[in-house]
Amino acid sequence: MKYILLISAAAAIFTACKNEPKPLDKTTTVNQLSATTVYAFDSVLAYLRQVKASQEDTSKKVFLQAIDLLKNKKDAAGSVALFEQSLRFFPNNKGYYELGNALLELNKDSQAFNAFDLAERLDYNPLGYVLFKKATAMAAMAGENDYDKQQQALDYLKNAIENGFVSREKIFGEPRLDYIRKESSFISVYNDAMSGNGDPASILWDGYSSGFKQCSFPLIINMETLKAIKQPDAISYDYEKFVTEMRDYKFSRDVGNEFFYYAKVGSTPAYETIIYGSRGYDYGDNLPYTPAKFYIASYSKLGKLIDKLEFAGQEAFDQLFKVATLQQNLNFEIQEYQNTWAKPTTDDGYDGNTVAKSNLIKTTKYKIGANGKFVSDAKLLGFIPNKAYEGL
Repeated sequence: MKYILLISAAAAIFTACKNEPKPLDKTTTVNQLSATTVYAFDSVLAYLRQVKASQEDTSKKVFLQAIDLLKNKKDAAGSVALFEQSLRFFPNNKGYYELGNALLELNKDSQAFNAFDLAERLDYNPLGYVLFKKATAMAAMAGENDYDKQQQALDYLKNAIENGFVSREKIFGEPRLDYIRKESSFISVYNDAMSGNGDPASILWDGYSSGFKQCSFPLIINMETLKAIKQPDAISYDYEKFVTEMRDYKFSRDVGNEFFYYAKVGSTPAYETIIYGSRGYDYGDNLPYTPAKFYIASYSKLGKLIDKLEFAGQEAFDQLFKVATLQQNLNFEIQEYQNTWAKPTTDDGYDGNTVAKSNLIKTTKYKIGANGKFVSDAKLLGFIPNKAYEGL
């Protein structure tokens, strides 16, 4: 089911790829699925029961390189080997989903279906999206003459719609679905599935917001928070509508960072407020912490953005570090610190370095208003400083 090898062997595998990932510590022993068992669900489950959690970081680094090839460089063929390598380190639903997308672009429909099937069985969210991809792959496998597969594709499409995939443009525009759209039952199946559906925008938002767990108060995000974060729950790229930072100024996906769920602040009939984070994986192994930036955002009940702020953390070590403290009465403050490092960063960098001192530069106070907007420097009655907390 699996095999163990030294990193020199893994490096050889990487080098065989046109776009090779960064090599790992040469003394590290790597546990991997084989090239065949990475597609076998029972083997994947058995592997996940005993794999080291530390390998998930390695998997994510390779995954981001694969995403860059697929989304930005439009190199689906080159991305497949990296997606598979990432999954062999640490199989996960998002990796299988994007591998399926790459295989689908290469018209490897059977392999794509298997990848999407694994994504679904590993609880990919949003479910409707992966079911739609399974429908397209199955329809392509069916072609014009395989009636049984056409019916399976139609069933997957019906389930996709019932689970929130309601993009009429994609349902009626996807070329792989041409043959099942010619079926006399297609329109009635589509209408029946849609009739039992709720508001499309609400369904997508509910799927996204359900990933956030209610926080406890007072909520504090500081340097210790970043040190404590190990493997956060990543946000699917299918939710980029709600995470605009996923796209850079050129409107291509920002694949250098992983975006992750952090906390739900609260919910009212008018709005819902959540906190999500972003961090990269291009850092060393002996750093004081991994930089991460946190955002606080309020949305309507249909997922329309009301307001958003950079809440806490930092994107890079040379930036100001924001510390956020949020009270139960929905008042919060953001303190910005300038870090001074124990060793000169121009000579020694941040590897093995420590923060010697943090100077407070600025404090801004906010309240979450009744409309979900963040009102700054208002009279925040009842804001209770945390006396036990000093600095970072």
